[in-house]
Amino acid sequence: MAVAAWMSLAGGTLVGAAVSARAGLATLEEVRAGTTISTFDSTQEVTRLRDAEAHLDTARARVRSLVVSPLRALPVVGRQLRSVDHLTHAGAVVSGTAADALGQVRALLEGGLPSGPERARLLDELGKVAAVAEDRLRAVDLGPDEALMGPLADGRARAGAELAEALERPGADRTGRRRAADLGEEGVRPCDQTGGEAAVAGVEAAPPERLRPFRRCEAECLLGEAGGDLGRAPGGRPLGGL
Repeated sequence: MAVAAWMSLAGGTLVGAAVSARAGLATLEEVRAGTTISTFDSTQEVTRLRDAEAHLDTARARVRSLVVSPLRALPVVGRQLRSVDHLTHAGAVVSGTAADALGQVRALLEGGLPSGPERARLLDELGKVAAVAEDRLRAVDLGPDEALMGPLADGRARAGAELAEALERPGADRTGRRRAADLGEEGVRPCDQTGGEAAVAGVEAAPPERLRPFRRCEAECLLGEAGGDLGRAPGGRPLGGL
């Protein structure tokens, strides 16, 4: 009788965890599909990312609950639960990192885009935001990747591939910053047409939560020379996947 009651309670807790995890992932998917450069001036994305973070934190708490903990000792089921534990935590970290970074970027850009040395300082601050986000993403642990079942194995593989892609930084230095002395008299080096296209393409390929450290020259093209203001970025096309 007691065992049956425990099994029922544990099963219900796991169902609740699955519901919360799906809600968090669905919210992330909606943010991915709907975010464009022109939405930087909106708080909606930050709010939705916080919602996703909360859903995924709830899912992880249910998987780690006392009623479910005996199942973690089982060789097969336990591995699946540990994987869900890691993946929901990873999703919450990514969502929180995205919300933090996007909020900081919005705050930095509230006063518009300055020129000369002030713009150079702004780009330094944006580079710092990107560097902190990258450090947090590099610390994410996706958990076991072997002997996982069906959808869980697919989800783990997809998460690993997307995280690796998010951390690629082609053509950028570690901090995404360059010394002002390297950037000409105004503190910002003008970009040629190729650099501008590369900068815009780099951001259109990844949403704000996955901004990588970038060369200041590329950032200058994105924020001014090539893209105009953020609300008029080329085409306003949706940004890429999370």
